[in-house]
Amino acid sequence: MGCVMKRFAILPILMLILSLLFAGQVLANENDIHEPAVEKEVIVRAKVLKVIEGQEIDPVMEGWVQDKEQILTVKMLSGDFKGEELILTHMVPAQLGMAVIVNPGDEVVLSLMVDEGKITGAFVSDFARDKKLYYLTGFLR
Repeated sequence: MGCVMKRFAILPILMLILSLLFAGQVLANENDIHEPAVEKEVIVRAKVLKVIEGQEIDPVMEGWVQDKEQILTVKMLSGDFKGEELILTHMVPAQLGMAVIVNPGDEVVLSLMVDEGKITGAFVSDFARDKKLYYLTGFLR
């Protein structure tokens, strides 16, 4: 009976050692897995340098379709990309009040998609209105 008890006493110790070995292997494999880089959105101010009117979209289409496009050359005025120029396609929606039609000299708010320090996408969010609001509030005082 003493021999049987020794075997049962060794069994939990053996299971503990095997568990630790397998846990170490699992953790080592998890560290080897590289997570894909996640794009992040960065908001910057930009000045429109050049506008090329793109093609008109077929008016038969309805809903949230783009009515026309503009090819923009912009110079970023803030953020990590300050001073850099970027060419992007700006889609102008057909909905009244939603269209942001830009002209050279306009300042706009850009949403940039950035992955590993490189711009992977960009779109015009809105006109940069803050300076105009500062002037307006200054005149109201």
